[in-house]
Amino acid sequence: MVRRIGILGLLLIQCALLAGAASAWWAYRHNTLFAYGRWISGKDTGKFVFYSYDFLFQPIKNSSVNLTGNMGFQEILYAKKERPNRALDRLRAEMHIDAGAYVWIELRKENMRLLGCRLSRNGNYPSGFYLFNEHGHMVEHTPFAAGPPDLQEHWNRVDLRRDDGQWTLYLNGIQYGQVADPPLQGGYVGFRGSGSTQGQVLLKSATMTWHDPEYPSRTWSHHHKFTSRRVARKVYGLAFLFAVLVLGARRWRDDILAGFLAPERRALFKHIEAVSLTVLLVILLLIPPHRTGLQFSIWVLVAELVSLITLAGLRRGAPAPAYQRPIHAGWLYGLTLLVVSGLAFALNDEALGRPRDLSAVRMAGYHPNAFLLQPADTHSAAPSEATRPVTVAPGAPWWAAAGAYREQTITAEVVMPTNSTLDVVFQQQSYKTLGDPQGESLPLQRHLLRLTTREDVPMGLALRTGNRPAPFLRIKGTVLPDQPNQLEIRSDQDGICVILNGQKTRVAQLKPLGFGETGFMAYDAPVTLRWARVEATRSESMRESALRWGGAVWPILAALAFWLLMRTGARTNLRDAFALQWAALYPLLFYLAIALWLGRDDLDYLVRERQLWLDGALLGSAVALLTPLGLWGGRRAALRFNVAALLVVLALAALAWDLLPDNSNIKLKFAQDAVAPGDIISDHRGKERPWYTSNRTIGANTYPWHQQFGGNSIVMPKPTGEIRVFIMGGSQAWGSGAASSAETFGELLEWHCARKGLPAKMYNAAVNGAGLTKVLEYYRQLVRNFAPDILIADLGLNDSAALRQIRSPERRDEHAQALLAGFQELLELCREDAVDVVLCLEPMCVELPLRPHSDLYEGLEALAREYGATLVKPMSITRTKEKDHLVWWDTAHFAPYGHHLLANLLEPAVEPLVRRRVDAAIAQTPAD
Repeated sequence: MVRRIGILGLLLIQCALLAGAASAWWAYRHNTLFAYGRWISGKDTGKFVFYSYDFLFQPIKNSSVNLTGNMGFQEILYAKKERPNRALDRLRAEMHIDAGAYVWIELRKENMRLLGCRLSRNGNYPSGFYLFNEHGHMVEHTPFAAGPPDLQEHWNRVDLRRDDGQWTLYLNGIQYGQVADPPLQGGYVGFRGSGSTQGQVLLKSATMTWHDPEYPSRTWSHHHKFTSRRVARKVYGLAFLFAVLVLGARRWRDDILAGFLAPERRALFKHIEAVSLTVLLVILLLIPPHRTGLQFSIWVLVAELVSLITLAGLRRGAPAPAYQRPIHAGWLYGLTLLVVSGLAFALNDEALGRPRDLSAVRMAGYHPNAFLLQPADTHSAAPSEATRPVTVAPGAPWWAAAGAYREQTITAEVVMPTNSTLDVVFQQQSYKTLGDPQGESLPLQRHLLRLTTREDVPMGLALRTGNRPAPFLRIKGTVLPDQPNQLEIRSDQDGICVILNGQKTRVAQLKPLGFGETGFMAYDAPVTLRWARVEATRSESMRESALRWGGAVWPILAALAFWLLMRTGARTNLRDAFALQWAALYPLLFYLAIALWLGRDDLDYLVRERQLWLDGALLGSAVALLTPLGLWGGRRAALRFNVAALLVVLALAALAWDLLPDNSNIKLKFAQDAVAPGDIISDHRGKERPWYTSNRTIGANTYPWHQQFGGNSIVMPKPTGEIRVFIMGGSQAWGSGAASSAETFGELLEWHCARKGLPAKMYNAAVNGAGLTKVLEYYRQLVRNFAPDILIADLGLNDSAALRQIRSPERRDEHAQALLAGFQELLELCREDAVDVVLCLEPMCVELPLRPHSDLYEGLEALAREYGATLVKPMSITRTKEKDHLVWWDTAHFAPYGHHLLANLLEPAVEPLVRRRVDAAIAQTPAD
């Protein structure tokens, strides 16, 4: 009885150690704002803003949230808003504010409407209570009665209380001021940092006290400390249950192995196992939790080596009875392995499969629930057909309408004129931000086949799955200009097979991605799609089911077959072999238990760790397969050693491969050697080449994804009476930071024109990161083909940043002159096309060190005046407004109020140009 209690006590201690290590690691990885679930990022409530996902997913350090990190102006909002049954009475917080920084404490925020206060250590940004209306305009500023706040160098205690219709601020126990509580309904509670990266704003904790207006006596509080200990405590119970499962199974596994020893040595084996495992668990607990998680696989591997060495040492020299019935100790262990593996595969589909490229590399570190995948829930087994000829023209693609496909067959007959290009895309996935569900879709991944009749455009299968497709893999066959071309594309688990006019090319390396769109997009000239058919592979659903359940048992069957092959006559038997193969699969049981516990979304989120865990589990199982070397000799010992050693080598190679970064030279070399090097076609660069052939020129351009501008389709010829206004520039012009894709300054400008009866249609052709060079290229080769009437060029910021990076004054001046020459060429092209130009000298936030390059801005202004372009200089207005308004999200991107502000500044410049075009069209209309 005492012995059993001791065994149970030791097992519980081991479970506590493993649970502590697992919960500490998990808490570090999930000590993020996104994982908390209680807070949302203000930058994620609208159109995509750079670094917003990084802010949400980076582990919180020093038990505090840095509200000036990731380009500043970070805002967090408590997820539960004020409602008719929930009203905020008190807000307490601990925060640190560096010199030169400030923080907004938002008591009630709904879109741009806000009641809050600012605590500032920067004289240019006054402290006090602020009230903003629904348009973001400041309607009231109440300075603190006690004067500027005396903020300490360390942590400050902020306490805001509502009583008798007044909000009162207490700072470190001292009352500073009051303001009347306006009759506002609903809104978020939150905090917003300043933009300066020179001074930090850190939030350590927040406590909110609420009451129910219908039942005033009912009050409650929510307290939040930004520390990983809270997360560790929350998951420790589940981690302990996980530890009980895997360590309990290991105990059963020890019983199996002990059955192959002489009776007098079994207890010693179990004692050595227990002590060594405890020591290894203590070491595992001491490993810093910020590691990748590979330490768990290494722990299992080392534990397997200890078991092997111990078993071999105790077995050496002992007689080998022909029949010991170890299977009697393994039935519960085997049943556990079957149940866990079956459930893991049923819940996660490919928990044991090599992780495929199911998410783009740049999105791999973000949980799938952080964004909206497109298309969503439209998987279809029904075919899509074009039974009549369809003209696929630039801006007018053809999409399979029945739904999304993964494994599929595409057949079509196309007629392509000379100097035309056709992209066939499949498994195309996009994503949208949670705050902009109806907005523009952003590129994620796809497969692409490019067909062309141009000599200067590479034709073949794109080897990359993102927005920048080159290099291409050459395919067999050629496109016959102005003649019917027969095309078939099949994408399945065997790779991609392309048959062009009877010539077949198969690329096994390009496996299916996720369910996505299938379509045809033309460049340069219209292409005739005489007929087309897209259908899911008939065996897809059956194959998926077979793979899922077959994968659940393949390790068991493979191990059994291996030991049946290796057994040596009477030295063992079928039941012993079966028991031994159970024992060898313990590392896979450990991995499958992780896969079962986490679920598919978390496994997708932990792509790299998942891959390394699987490698470690396979390596551990391969090492465990060496166990018979300590049990039996015989004629087949050398063969057995060679086969088992080969398994270990293969597992080690897989682990080493996955430890390499994706851009490692070794990986790239092998990836290129997978196909003939001479068949790889690089991208083309230079003015004489089409823009869509160069990854560098494409950049972040979203047009190649759906052939839309800002999410809006465009048709040719231009509808009668439509005034086309194109917006070009970088991410500021693209609309990053707007409340939604429908509320960028361009869309707001269109709304202003429509309100006055002006038929102006805004097309957003801006590209994130673009400067003058790319704007010129896009206009010359893309935008001018769609008959623009007015061009709004929002330029200067990205080029100023680029010039700042050039250290040599001579080279900097040369580059500035080249940029001005490019702008002059753009103005010349617009003059040829009779396009009116509005130059907006791109503003930037004054809080960050980047400043407009004076020579560049002055040169742009001089050229604009010389060519008669309309000039808008919003910098002076934005600098004045940002002192007491929420203008910016960071150095370059407007907050929602900033977009409204710029739209109002552009309206007087654009409206006369539109009216003049309308009047000219009316004058040319013949009288009845």
